[in-house]
Amino acid sequence: MDVNLQSRKIAFVLAFLNLENEHSIDLLEKVLEKEMIDSPDFSPMTIDELNSRIDRSLEDSKADNVTEQSQLKKEMANWK
Repeated sequence: MDVNLQSRKIAFVLAFLNLENEHSIDLLEKVLEKEMIDSPDFSPMTIDELNSRIDRSLEDSKADNVTEQSQLKKEMANWK
């Protein structure tokens, strides 16, 4: 997977976790549901895959292998 895409996904998840506005969460859930329906190659991950990704994320966090949100915003400003 493209490292840039992976970074964007992580940043999105982190931003999503910080949301406090239920309306915003509802909107994002609807967008995700629509995308999953419209995407012919979408297949949900298994519980094992989910747990593996969680474990890797926790290991990255413990190893300080993360990008700060402020740094990611600076990088995103150059994306086109």
